[in-house]
Formats: sequence, C-alpha cells, structure tokens
Amino acid sequence: MLNIGVCDDNEIFVERFKNILEKYFDDKETEACIHTYINGDELLGSKQKFDLIFLDIEMPGKDGMEVAETIYMKIKKHEQSETKIVFLTSHEEAMRYAFRVKAFRFLTKDSYEQEVYECLDSFCEEYRLDRVFMIYVSGKEKKIKQSDIIYVASIHNGVEIWTVYDIFKQKQSLKMWEEQLDNQLFVKVDKKAVANITHISYIDNQIVFMSGEKLDYSRRNKKELMKRFENYVYEKAR
Repeated sequence: MLNIGVCDDNEIFVERFKNILEKYFDDKETEACIHTYINGDELLGSKQKFDLIFLDIEMPGKDGMEVAETIYMKIKKHEQSETKIVFLTSHEEAMRYAFRVKAFRFLTKDSYEQEVYECLDSFCEEYRLDRVFMIYVSGKEKKIKQSDIIYVASIHNGVEIWTVYDIFKQKQSLKMWEEQLDNQLFVKVDKKAVANITHISYIDNQIVFMSGEKLDYSRRNKKELMKRFENYVYEKAR
C-alpha cells in the first residue's frame, strides 16, 4: 500500500486535493492511504512513513522548504526511508530553491488539476521500478529492488524470494510480502506464491520466466493470472 502525505495550511484545498488523489488511485485500482496535515510541524511530528508528500511551500511557521530540508537530511542520515516530495506553490519563482532537496515535481495551484495525474503516473512508474526492500542475509542488511524480484514463494517457516541474481530465504510470511509488493506488478498464482508479471516470458502448463525458472499455478488463479499477463503484454506493445 502507498502512503501519501498532503500538507497545506488551507483545509479546503487539502480536502479537495485529497479527493482528487483518492479518485486517481481508485481508478487505477491501487491501494493508497492519504494522510493530511495543515502545518509542517504536524507533518514532521507524524511517525508515518511516506512514499510521496505533496507539500505547500508558503505556510505559516515552518514553510514547505524548511520541512523538505528536514526530511531530506533524515533520508541522507538513513533516519527515514526514501520519500518523493512534490511542491505545491502559487509562486513559480520559488522553484529555484528545489534543487536543494531534490524535489520530484512542482505543481502550481492555479493548474494543479491538469498536472497532478501526469505527476502521479510518473511517480507510480518510478515507484514500481525503484522501490527497495530491506532484507537480512547472514545477519547483515541487504537491499533488493522490487523490479528484481521474480517471485516470492511460501516455504516452511518463511518465504523464498527469487530474484534475478540470487535466492533469499526470509522468516516473514507470504501474506506480509503480498501486502508490501505492488499489486500492479505482482499477481497471486496459487495460495503459496506471487509472481512479478514483468518477468514472465509465457504461460503454458506452467509459468515460464525469462530467467528460465518455472512455477506452477492453480486452476483457481488461472483466469486472473492470464488476464493480468495479457493486459501487461498488450500495454507493453502499445
């Protein structure tokens, strides 16, 4: 599930913007939780981890740039997970300061309704490709990219994560991984495994991956599996 933050001192604007975001994710059939805040201190005081934050630059107290700099420094010190920031502003001249915090986008308030969908499309595409999971191998942290995961299968006392470069055993449940992985990329193939559609070469009596691995699927999941894979192939060919 995606966690999206919206921070603006105009409560009417926040509610309107939240409705636009919810409609976008409903249309995309993507799970997302929208968290709203009316000032920077409230946002920074939240313990919520965000994937994306829409942040007003001009706010009383801590302005958006100060809030973004605090978030950016926490990311650099590994005190916070990677978070994309989109600035909301009525003054385009404020954009020149964005390089300091590596802003993902700017949306101007007089035209944000036309721009926000393109912004979200770009974010979701990058999120699917770039999202990183932290696992533990021999007691040491290791990062794996979501796009490198071929499939995740349930085993006794945990899961096996098959990637393009190695296989990792972890003690979490398959259910936990299903909840964390992007449901636009991963599809349930039976009660014991989920597979990354982008790594599938073709589907016959088994799922055959581009890397050569094969995976069984259940009759119950066949219809949804085939539909998702055919849609992916169609979209890729457009």
